[in-house]
Amino acid sequence: MPLKEVERVFECEANILASPPFPTNFPTGGSINLCTIALNSRRTAYLIRAVVNWSATFIPLASALTLSAGGLAQVQFEIVRDGVPIARVTQTVSQAGAAVGTIFATASTAFDTTPIQTLDSTSLGGIINPLTIIELRASNIILTPPLNILGTVLLPIGSVTAAAGLVSLVVEEVRFCRSGDADSL
Repeated sequence: MPLKEVERVFECEANILASPPFPTNFPTGGSINLCTIALNSRRTAYLIRAVVNWSATFIPLASALTLSAGGLAQVQFEIVRDGVPIARVTQTVSQAGAAVGTIFATASTAFDTTPIQTLDSTSLGGIINPLTIIELRASNIILTPPLNILGTVLLPIGSVTAAAGLVSLVVEEVRFCRSGDADSL
């Protein structure tokens, strides 16, 4: 089904902070909503774009220990329509300079920018709700601290936190062409 030009644009920006420390912490193993747009549903398609600027910070314990494995943060970013994920991107940030055998004594922060884009055409057919909720969320959050091997035991030698900075969610309403309209484009 051919689509026409963009009719309307809806925007949500959150955490308007471009430099650390970022304000929205990611909960280990959990989910967190980063941005929400509510719009009146129509028989239309939606081009949905999102960008998440985020970071992971690796902090050593009080005493410096030798690294056996560097830490990492892994987050799944999702665009959700009415509670159902319609697009997913999984990103991993690793501890910078985490070479095996080095002493972990200095905190470090790694940054990433995650873009997501999808064309949602589910409203073009079938029954639609009068209100559509589009969300951007972080889920399935895995935070693995830097580790040291003591004999056969893995010991955390630090901690890791992850947080979102500037977040942007844009929904563009795109009208569809009826079969007779497509010939006039």
